[in-house]
Amino acid sequence: MTNSYIRGTDFKLFNKKAENAGGFHAIVTYLIDNTADYIQATGRVARQGKKGSFIEIYNREDFDILQIDVQDPNGVKLVSEKRKENA
Repeated sequence: MTNSYIRGTDFKLFNKKAENAGGFHAIVTYLIDNTADYIQATGRVARQGKKGSFIEIYNREDFDILQIDVQDPNGVKLVSEKRKENA
């Protein structure tokens, strides 16, 4: 999922096997740095009562941008806190 798909795009599954396996799964590979966009991105995967899931993959540069030590075991929690600061 890229930033261009965050707002105004609904994804639809036309495959019952995929729906039965858990629905649409989004893999975000860029840093979503504010809460509003994060909520929009997570909302793209499960619409109108459909199942879906969402995961973010961070790289070292994302942690550098947010000034978080990549070795910090609380790194993902800190990303969430930084995102709230940018709301």
